[in-house]
Amino acid sequence: MEKVIRDGHVAVIISNGYGAGWSTWHWGDNREILIFHPKLVELVESGQHNRENVAAILNELLDKEEAEHIYLGGVENLKVQWLPEGTKFRIEEYDGAEYVISEYSLDMIA
Repeated sequence: MEKVIRDGHVAVIISNGYGAGWSTWHWGDNREILIFHPKLVELVESGQHNRENVAAILNELLDKEEAEHIYLGGVENLKVQWLPEGTKFRIEEYDGAEYVISEYSLDMIA
C-alpha cells in the first residue's frame, strides 16, 4: 500500500466529526486505501474533500461495486493525522467521530 511519509511520519486519514465514520464504517477489503492512499491525502490536505471529489477518486481506485458502498456522509470532516513511521495503531470511533489508538497512547499497564 502506498503511503505518504514526511519527516518520518505517515499520513493517516480519519473523520473527526460526529455522525459518520470514514474507514470505520467501511466493511470492504480495501480499508487501507481509505486510510493511507496518497490521492486521498492530497485531497484532504488541499481542503477539496467534498463528496464529488472523493467519489471520483474512489471510483478510480476501487471497483465500481465497492466504491458505491462507501458512505460519504462524513467526508467534510476528514483530516490527516501524522503518526511516527512504524507505529502500531487502530482507528476507533464513537458516533462517527474517529480517533487513533496507538501504542504510544496506551497508558495503562496490568
